[in-house]
Amino acid sequence: MRTGVQWRPWRNGSGSWKTVYERLRLWSGDGTWELLLRQVQAAADVAGEIDMGHGTCPEWWTPLTPAPAGAG
Repeated sequence: MRTGVQWRPWRNGSGSWKTVYERLRLWSGDGTWELLLRQVQAAADVAGEIDMGHGTCPEWWTPLTPAPAGAG
């Protein structure tokens, strides 16, 4: 089983695997991905596709680690 993106067999017209890797690495470092995420989230919010009424965690979520002694 493989995980992640396999760069060497890349074949989609975006350049060589190294060009694609370098571009993604640069975009990760310069905030491009963060900007894109914010724009997509803003568009989804305007379209009513984001429900922030229930906080950030679903009701069924429980932490995997116990709370510190005396907490809660």
